[in-house]
Amino acid sequence: MRAIICACAAIIGLSLINGCGSKDHPFTEWGAAQKYHDYVPADAQIVAEGTGQLKFTPTTEGTLYLLDLSDMRQVKDTMVPHVVGTAGPLPGPEITFDPNTGMFTREGKDPVKLTTVVPGHKYQLRWEPNKPREH
Repeated sequence: MRAIICACAAIIGLSLINGCGSKDHPFTEWGAAQKYHDYVPADAQIVAEGTGQLKFTPTTEGTLYLLDLSDMRQVKDTMVPHVVGTAGPLPGPEITFDPNTGMFTREGKDPVKLTTVVPGHKYQLRWEPNKPREH
């Protein structure tokens, strides 16, 4: 019995030293969103991908991530795509991103030009809807 208690104590001690999170992927660490510039939540869904225009129509509030799949960055021991930008668009008309011009456009809104876009790179839009609020 004493050996079992000692083994459990050792396991708990090691987990506290190593911290909470996965060594395999740093984005699962506690506070990863604040810690890493290229953070994208694991549950953000791919909604468009390619080298041409990317289109997406948000039907709920959430966060839209633009990733450059041709520009991989090292975060600890993991390679991840560079996050070019994020936005929190409201539900409404279709959003279009054109990597040849670096422009985001949406009906009724002024276009937004990104200066860090490289034509010919492969891009991806990921969408994470806001979680419903509990009452």
